[in-house]
Amino acid sequence: MVKPIHSADLAWNEQGYPVACAFDDVYFSNQDGLAETRYVFLNQNQLPQRWYNASVDHFTIAESGFGSGLNFLATWFMFDQLPQEHRPKQINFVSFEKFPLEKSDIAQTLAHWSELKPYAEQLIAHYPTILTQGCQRLVFANGAITLDLWFGDIHESLEQIPTPTSGLVDCWYLDGFAPSKNPDMWSQSLFDKMASLSKNQATLATFTAAGFVRRGLIEAGFSIEKAPGFGRKREMLHGHIERKSSYSTIAPWFYRHKAESLDDIAIIGAGLAGASLSYALSKRGIKHSVFESESSPATAASGNRQGAIYPLLNADQPTLSEFFISAFAYLNQTIHELSSQGHRIAFAQSGVLHLGYNEKAAKKLAKTAQAQWPETLIKPISAEQASDIAGLALEHSGLFYPQGLWATPADLVQAMLSQASASGYGCVQYQHQLTSWQTQEDGKIRLNFANQSSKIVSQLVLCNGHQITDIATCEKLPITPVRGQVTHLKSASPLSDLRTVLCYDGYLTPAHNHSHCIGATYQRGRLERDLSDDDTHKNLAALRNCITQAWTENLNVDDSQGRAAVRATVRDHLPLMGPVPNIDMLTHEYPQLNTQKSREAAPQLPLIENVYTISGLGARGVTSAPLLGELLACELSAETMPVSQKILDALHPARFWVRRLLRGQPATRD
Repeated sequence: MVKPIHSADLAWNEQGYPVACAFDDVYFSNQDGLAETRYVFLNQNQLPQRWYNASVDHFTIAESGFGSGLNFLATWFMFDQLPQEHRPKQINFVSFEKFPLEKSDIAQTLAHWSELKPYAEQLIAHYPTILTQGCQRLVFANGAITLDLWFGDIHESLEQIPTPTSGLVDCWYLDGFAPSKNPDMWSQSLFDKMASLSKNQATLATFTAAGFVRRGLIEAGFSIEKAPGFGRKREMLHGHIERKSSYSTIAPWFYRHKAESLDDIAIIGAGLAGASLSYALSKRGIKHSVFESESSPATAASGNRQGAIYPLLNADQPTLSEFFISAFAYLNQTIHELSSQGHRIAFAQSGVLHLGYNEKAAKKLAKTAQAQWPETLIKPISAEQASDIAGLALEHSGLFYPQGLWATPADLVQAMLSQASASGYGCVQYQHQLTSWQTQEDGKIRLNFANQSSKIVSQLVLCNGHQITDIATCEKLPITPVRGQVTHLKSASPLSDLRTVLCYDGYLTPAHNHSHCIGATYQRGRLERDLSDDDTHKNLAALRNCITQAWTENLNVDDSQGRAAVRATVRDHLPLMGPVPNIDMLTHEYPQLNTQKSREAAPQLPLIENVYTISGLGARGVTSAPLLGELLACELSAETMPVSQKILDALHPARFWVRRLLRGQPATRD
């Protein structure tokens, strides 16, 4: 069940600072909130001294209570003052907030500190407007600063953060409202979980010196000392982890392995998946090559003129919904980021309107609407409202995604590849059809291409859509090819008045370059890409059958007619992201997992060494690809993951076999 998120109820005191009405407490010191942050959290955690001569690539800070973002901005500001050779390559700031502030409240609060203005403006521009439970990753400074905002109860969120046995957090900002005002947060379970997520020598600091907080942190495994407090506060606490417990959220049967060497990575396929990974790797300074079998990028399903983009929501499947909401937000951020860098991407935040075109569709939409989604994400509308939004007469009510959009996928692909190439870390080689590979004794992989060339790489990532099953070791992956054909319509009155994407038993886009897209057919197992007149008629018939208005009758097919492509689909509507399993070993040697004893004794999942995939994106590849690329880049470099462990497990390429083993069934593909 989807849990709602409620924004903070604020009042403003005489100093113009926010006060949380629910806790009757200020968000920071009335004397000087920025000075308090620098003294309590930065100085007492020994920042930036710990960075200055550190040789770490990335450093993770976790914070209990994001509030206005003041602690985050103060940290970013300090990071920016250091020369690059004396700071980590990347800071990952992980923050938890049960009652997030609205964007306008953050802007009003941060206006008090002019030195933070350029940083505050970027935070406000990127700050989520869709507030739902889960994590949303915000990227700043071309990837040098990432902010993971976890909305919801901190106790639940900490349970779900993917954590390796080595730990996750280098430094804790134990913030939030005073223990006397918000005792539910300052609990032993919180302190214990902080210790579980900590790396060796992780530090912490907090403004409070409450005795039960000190005792609880010590019991959890921290060494704690008192220090003079800020301003009128007499004392505060700081310390470091002393007893590191063995803890991981990653079950052996969903094992994922960090790449041992990242000197050269090969990505097969220059579509949405491959381009997204290339873009994510380039921001981390990781060298890689993209190998594409065709002579240009986005020649397969990524090449349609316009894609309808909105998150897939299902009130009965919160993991699926949470993933697509996070992916949708990350895609929006990526498009705006690339556009600001000068790349031309055709898109429009036109909204997406789902119509209840028959009784079955109406019931499905009504069920979706029953969940407590925020109106910034989705809202029910009447037929009259639907007509007003669309700019054309409609006879059905429906659901409206106000932040939905259409975009040209090929533009997005080209922008990501161009940006990766401009960074100096990525390159694309066309007309390179992978035919086979061999793992060498040193663990590196030799790639063989149809043009008789070869390449030695450290990791191989397969992003080649449905063609992944043409490769012998991947032929059993649960990918089904589905042919889809879209039809292009000439834009003429009254169709040219359409202002939003319409979804029915198909979809129709607003005009772009004097043309609209309708589609798409869905034909399992078919691989041909020639245009079919019969499919054109099916697309037109679907529109006219679902919307019986006069404007649907006089439609003219554009000279280009349309486009056919083959999608790679997975039956649970989630893509595959992560290491490729050794399916022979998994099906013949891996034990059952249906008892507590068997799970406790389970070995690590057998994997094909140094081989990964992003595949099975289906009809929602534009929405999911950028986040999937970011996730795999995090996995390869052992960084903090901006999704829950449940989502990560739900994306694992071995999940279908593992689910059968957990049910006590043979690990054969069902």
